[in-house]
Amino acid sequence: MPSVSVVITTNSSNNMVVNVSATAQLNTFFLGLIPGFQTINVSSASQTTRPRLIMSLILDKSGSMNKNGGATALPPAVTNFLSYFDDTTDQVAEVSFSTLATVDVPIETGFTAPITSAVDSMKFAGVTFTQSGLSDGLSQITSVNLASGENVVKVAVFFTDGWANTIEDTFNCPAATLLEVGGCAPPEQAVGWCGQKAPGYSFMDPTTGGGTTCSAASTFPAQSTGSTEPLTITNISNDAMYRANAVASQMRAQNIVVYSIGLGDKISESFLQQIANDPASPTYDGTLPIGEAVFAPTAAQLEGVFQDIANKILLRISQ
Repeated sequence: MPSVSVVITTNSSNNMVVNVSATAQLNTFFLGLIPGFQTINVSSASQTTRPRLIMSLILDKSGSMNKNGGATALPPAVTNFLSYFDDTTDQVAEVSFSTLATVDVPIETGFTAPITSAVDSMKFAGVTFTQSGLSDGLSQITSVNLASGENVVKVAVFFTDGWANTIEDTFNCPAATLLEVGGCAPPEQAVGWCGQKAPGYSFMDPTTGGGTTCSAASTFPAQSTGSTEPLTITNISNDAMYRANAVASQMRAQNIVVYSIGLGDKISESFLQQIANDPASPTYDGTLPIGEAVFAPTAAQLEGVFQDIANKILLRISQ
């Protein structure tokens, strides 16, 4: 029976070093004819450096999660996902977003218990202000101080069950008032989730998330076109996705790999592929960190999808 020793240490660059050695005693055949050579000891040793993982989980907690089973399926899927990573060495943050984004668990080691508690108590309500969630996730990753020469893998895992449908900008209500506007995307409008009364979008206070009014506004400064556009559900949603993608581009500029997960049938696969810089994306750029977009058509498949992403991250940090 071989004797195996595994010793895990940390080097001067704060990376985990795994040393594995093994010794086995083998019976000989021809050498066994010589007295004293009936057995021979064989040994081997190897060393590998496992980089630290710096990761943000960015989770959609909008009200539509109550309509597709996501509110029930997400907490156990996240808990299982966390079990794949090193609670003492890796650093993980959890951000949730709907009308407002919240850093539920700042980036830290010892993340499993607080993130599990946060997702177990998550309340699902509000609209889908995706840009805010991605921005907070980016800030958590860039807040980590790295040792000189330290090799780390930086990852953002973005989960949603719908289109980005809300933006934040300045409106004349009165002059130069910062407001959110949106709340519904075309696929949601098509199934009556936006309400029957026009215009189907609403204004919200960016501090409290509560509803407000801005009856004078009929246009907004669209970043996607560089011009002023009419306030419509389609225009707002298109600009919300554009602004969210701009944050994902900032992540890639920081060498962050983005994985995106979509639940249900109200998502835009193209949008999630762009967020991740998936090779299937129409805007794929092979010179930037390459991620992947994966999809769970039903809530029952969500845990398997998170597990698939966990395995891909583990593969990345083991290379």
